Amino acid sequence: MSESNLTIIEAEILLSNLGATCEEIIDASGWTLGELEAAAVRAGRLREEYRRIPMFSDEDVDRLRRRILAERAELAGLGRVISRRF
Repeated sequence: MSESNLTIIEAEILLSNLGATCEEIIDASGWTLGELEAAAVRAGRLREEYRRIPMFSDEDVDRLRRRILAERAELAGLGRVISRRF
């Protein structure tokens, strides 16, 4: 596994072609906001600076991309099912 050297901000930039939001990235990462804030504090930062803490490797960003796309596809499928029923 590669070293975690990318922040959430950098992941947002790398996933900008998807228009991925910070919330989508956090959700796809499996981390909770509280866990990210705690990681920031452990790194000597303010908890609000969680977006600036290296948390992801290049491989993680690829995994985030796949999860975000899968989640969006699932939501789109649910939207089609709901619209057909109503």
